Amino acid sequence: MAGRLGRLFDTIFIPTDLREASRLSDMHPEPGALFQSRHAGRVPEFARVIECVTDGLGVSHVRFELSYCYQDREARAGERTLALAAFNARFELARDA
Repeated sequence: MAGRLGRLFDTIFIPTDLREASRLSDMHPEPGALFQSRHAGRVPEFARVIECVTDGLGVSHVRFELSYCYQDREARAGERTLALAAFNARFELARDA
């Protein structure tokens, strides 16, 4: 959507964290990089990047291995794929990587 109606649509229907993440969407994480969930107070989620690809419509996606940390154990949840903007909204570069 273009113009004022498009901005209104974005304001109403796109969550703020996705709008912020879309500003970072040109930053493709490197394969092997470790990211952690941005959400405090939850079981820590970690994402190790497998690859970044762009589909036929020009939408970038991140394929990653998801795992959770429970006290002294790690539970692997398998491979996942998210659009780059959604990945950036959910994860940040791990500090202890």
